[in-house]
Formats: sequence, C-alpha cells, structure tokens
Amino acid sequence: MKVKDSWAVRKALMRPHHSRMELAVRIRLRNLGYAPSMDYSFTVKNWQDCEVKTTPDFVFFREMWAFYLDGSVHLNKQYKDQVLRKNLARRHGFKVATFPYDGNSKSEVDKICKAIIGLVSEVKT
Repeated sequence: MKVKDSWAVRKALMRPHHSRMELAVRIRLRNLGYAPSMDYSFTVKNWQDCEVKTTPDFVFFREMWAFYLDGSVHLNKQYKDQVLRKNLARRHGFKVATFPYDGNSKSEVDKICKAIIGLVSEVKT
C-alpha cells in the first residue's frame, strides 16, 4: 500500500466489503452468463420503524430479485434481517431470497448458484 492511496482504498483493503462466498458466487454466475448487480442499496424501514439502507448481495433488476447470502455473522441478527427484507419486498416490489451457508466450499457455491439461476430463469419464461 502506498502512502498516497486514498482513505477509501485503504479502508477497502482493511475491511473487504464482500465475503469470499459472495465473490465466489458472483464469479460463478458471471461465468454462467448471469450478471447480477452488487453494491446497490435500498432505503427501507427497520424493526424499530426507522429509515435505513439494506444492500442485497446480488440484485437482478429486470427480474426483480434480490438475494442475500447469510454466513455465520447473521446468526444473531435473523429477526432484524427478516424485517428489512420483508420491507424491501413490500416497498420496492422485489422478490427476496436468502441463502444461509456455513463455509465457502465448491459444492455450496454450486448449490447457491443453481438456486439463484432457477429463480431468475423462472421469471424469464
């Protein structure tokens, strides 16, 4: 890292925004011809009825699908996550799917990609 790097670059290097699983799924989806949007935030109401932002891991705008990959860090936040996702569907009209995972394995990536492609392809037909 150079001293001239901006704070945004240094912060991104210190705390990566995407998990290894998210990156693996994104790469696999792109290799299969699917290009989800990432880093798109929506404003919704949280469990305390306050306006907050939620950022799905993958968004397919044309198909109106938002996908979340939930690793172990989400275990204690399931209720809060559920409220945000329900409000995303209600307020913005997206269908929302959540995929919990334990580890970053090839079989887990394959399973998640197959499920996402199945849901997204369902809309196209």
